[in-house]
Amino acid sequence: MARRRRREGSYEYWVEAIERARKAGGEAARGSARLWRAITRGLQERPEPLLAGPPRAYLVQEGTPAWEGYRTALTSRVYGVDSSRTPLIRLGFAYVSFASAAAVRVEPSGSGGVEHVLVREVIVEEPGADAAGLQLTLEMFRLEAEALRRVAGRGPVLLDGPLVDPPSLAGRAGAAGLDEEFLEYLDLRVRGIARATSAGLVGFVKRLGGRLVAGALEASGAGYLAGVSDALLGAALAGYIRRLAESLGACGSGGPLAVAVSRPVPLDPRGAADARLYEERLTRLGGGRIYTAIVIPGVCRGNTWRAARIEFVSRGGDPGREALYYAGMVEALALPGVWVPAPVLLAHRACTIRRRESLRLLREAASRYALETLRLEGLEPGGGIEEAFTGS
Repeated sequence: MARRRRREGSYEYWVEAIERARKAGGEAARGSARLWRAITRGLQERPEPLLAGPPRAYLVQEGTPAWEGYRTALTSRVYGVDSSRTPLIRLGFAYVSFASAAAVRVEPSGSGGVEHVLVREVIVEEPGADAAGLQLTLEMFRLEAEALRRVAGRGPVLLDGPLVDPPSLAGRAGAAGLDEEFLEYLDLRVRGIARATSAGLVGFVKRLGGRLVAGALEASGAGYLAGVSDALLGAALAGYIRRLAESLGACGSGGPLAVAVSRPVPLDPRGAADARLYEERLTRLGGGRIYTAIVIPGVCRGNTWRAARIEFVSRGGDPGREALYYAGMVEALALPGVWVPAPVLLAHRACTIRRRESLRLLREAASRYALETLRLEGLEPGGGIEEAFTGS
């Protein structure tokens, strides 16, 4: 049998495509270089609009807010919370997904363990419908809110993801006719946030996107951030704060560590549409405003590129000092290489089902009990319904 040839573009296609790639690459590089020069020059000439406090406040040494957060993380039991869900699994004429959430602990000794794992099934008949997907999302986040409630107030909590998560959930719930379910979830989540804030709560967003922080800082006076993304801002801050720390005697052998965090800004409803709903409910529970900042863990340990974003509640204190405090906490718990706090990574692994074998096990277990139920209902094999559950 003749060997099947791969589909290939014509010679003319590749000539044109490579020329377009060269042009696109050049334009992208020139644009990035222009923005990089603008932000690095702005940081050299006027860094104050981007900094959370005076230079020495960034050092992890006694008396600084960064040191206070760092010490708290090392001397307290710290909790991590996350949620996940499986892809939809076909089961007969319906589909099922398993939502899960976990709360884990990390001891001052560095050891850890799972405090709670919550698992729920969600059965839908129309997986393509918006309401079905949203139903799964709401159940996943509801379990996360329940896991947060169970550890709130017992020690500092690091949430895998933002506090306001996800930003467009209220609008989507309204369009899908799930207002009541959303409000029930929202009240549970905000109560957990309010209670956890008393002992320390920070949401850790591993991947930066958009201009949530950079756009707000530009609007508040840092005009040189025009067009700069949060990711680019994080990279520039990492280099600037590393140099700043070295000038103060940090990051060297025997010297103190330093934290890298931007000036915090109030969470803008234009980037996080549900922020106002959260803050309205926080007002009834003692008050508070949600702030966000860019943090780069491990600047003294070699990380100059993997930035993240944090969210926290400020109850009338100094948001800049609080951002430095939480940056110290993240610094103490960040794992080298991945640069993610240990409680966040442990919570993510505790609640996430990734392997194909795990999904197969869930499907086979559900199918087995479904067939037993069919027999109890008097539906004997051979009529076609059994095959719908077994896939045979």
